[in-house]
Amino acid sequence: MAANNLGNPAEYTGKLTLTNKAMSFHGTTILLANISKFDQYGIVRTNKISMGLMIIAGILGFFAVQHLLTWGPVVVIPAALILYLGIRERRRPNLFGLTLHLNSGERHNIISEDKEGIGRLYHLIGEAIHKDHPVSATLNFNPGRIDFYTGDTYNVSQSQVGAIGAQAVANGTTFNSGTGPSSPAS
Repeated sequence: MAANNLGNPAEYTGKLTLTNKAMSFHGTTILLANISKFDQYGIVRTNKISMGLMIIAGILGFFAVQHLLTWGPVVVIPAALILYLGIRERRRPNLFGLTLHLNSGERHNIISEDKEGIGRLYHLIGEAIHKDHPVSATLNFNPGRIDFYTGDTYNVSQSQVGAIGAQAVANGTTFNSGTGPSSPAS
């Protein structure tokens, strides 16, 4: 989970599991009944190097290049460093977050670069809290994206499985308990 300090947010990486009753991530399990409020937001980043400073550094560096053999490196090296750091901090990806407010007053922030993924997680939590039908999802937070696996992730062949102990029919083969695969009876 990302740090609760939004002054220096870090992107969440790892697995998050959500059901109708609870959500679990990084060794923390939260009962959905204990969530009093949850918010979705975008994180506004501030730049430490202003655009004016970058323009002045560029102009000074441009004119100092002519004097590289004398005093030029004293101006060119700091100007290039200021330009590099200013451009680098402006190229950082935008971050989006979800804050879970618990009844105890505790807050948990989940932060990612994936705006659509945070939006889907927001709606999925709302659905899990307010719906009576089963909700089950596993989310993998990777750098830059969120992968969703909803429902039964182990039902790979899309077979229709009934209650426990019922026969499962997949691709024309019947699986009987204890006997392994056999041909369907005609």
